[in-house]
Amino acid sequence: MADEFVEILTLLSRQGEHRRYRTQLLSKLLDRFKSSFSGERAFLVSVPDSGGYHVWCSQGAGGVQVPDAAKCLSHHALMSALDSAKPTFFDDTHQDRRFRTAGEGESGNRVRWIRVFPLREPFSSAAVYVDSRFAQEDYEETLEAEQSGMLELLRLILMEEEIPALQSLKPREVVQP
Repeated sequence: MADEFVEILTLLSRQGEHRRYRTQLLSKLLDRFKSSFSGERAFLVSVPDSGGYHVWCSQGAGGVQVPDAAKCLSHHALMSALDSAKPTFFDDTHQDRRFRTAGEGESGNRVRWIRVFPLREPFSSAAVYVDSRFAQEDYEETLEAEQSGMLELLRLILMEEEIPALQSLKPREVVQP
């Protein structure tokens, strides 16, 4: 954990030098956040006014980028959480059609649970989305200090870019729901 913390701080200090450091920092934070929930995948996603999804970063099992990440998101789960503006937890999603994703038809895999954590202003249309195909053991519906801190750090990194510059980040994928 100490080495991981040093790596995050090093990337944070270097993010202004080159865009790749910011991307690595976002990936590292997302992976750490995913692990804190025993999640299988995590996504940093926003919903622009024009519709669709902007997936800024994704982390799958083993810390690899999720292919076709925007197709892996449940529109119902994401929009419900963004509308409520608070962390939202969904269980037994594999049994409810509302949580289906565009990618399920291709893979046949369905997630069992989804957790969506909206970021605070000025990024009220952005969230961290965590899911897994595996059963979730006991969990708390309140965030630990480390989890809240990681969400705040993600928000601050995006804030540094400011909203107009955020569009120049060139998200990996934009898909209409």
